[in-house]
Amino acid sequence: MKRRRQKFGVAFLVLLLVGTSGWLLGWSSLLSVEQIQVVGVAADSPLKSDAIIALSGIRIGESMARLSGASVKRELVQLPRVGSVSLIRHWPHRAVLVIKERVPAAAIVKGNQFQLIDSGSNEYALVSSAPAGIPTMKITGDYQTGLKTAMSVITFLPLTIRGQVTQIESSGTDGVQLTLSGGAQIIWGSSEDLELKSRVLATLLSGTGARRVRIFDVSAPYAPTTN
Repeated sequence: MKRRRQKFGVAFLVLLLVGTSGWLLGWSSLLSVEQIQVVGVAADSPLKSDAIIALSGIRIGESMARLSGASVKRELVQLPRVGSVSLIRHWPHRAVLVIKERVPAAAIVKGNQFQLIDSGSNEYALVSSAPAGIPTMKITGDYQTGLKTAMSVITFLPLTIRGQVTQIESSGTDGVQLTLSGGAQIIWGSSEDLELKSRVLATLLSGTGARRVRIFDVSAPYAPTTN
């Protein structure tokens, strides 16, 4: 009988501790949100911390344990410039929203404006001027086909070459041309043989007299030409 009472007492204490812990985590103000912080947003970004916090749905006084990372992400990815979101809890009172902004891979010419697009082909912002260091892109013919072909080329290029590209022109599945910072033209052709064309172009650009060449044609990578 005594042993039974002891077991009952232990079970009661366990339940009491579990209940108390659950109450502290889920309902008590001892573990509630007192500070909401946004990190990862550049100082000159159009994204503003106040707007991000407001859209996140997190409120001061809310239980830290009951915050939903999935809910926060679902709300914040509505902002076109937001690429990814993470919610980090710094117990006992600080919620941190880690934002990763989309990084432009190109700026598509659209009239007098530029449509920013990231390496994942997500079009996310229309701006009045192209960011420095980002190639502009002109698409003729079928827009989606031209865009897909151009992006497959620009994202595959080695960084050493990609950083020299100032302009991309795409007229469809086999009509990509690039302009480098020195003014040289790259006739790329289709999005086939990307790896081979990249290797051939890198070899041509590093060759003797490459600075005097105005046109590099790698559209037929087994028989490239220069002019």
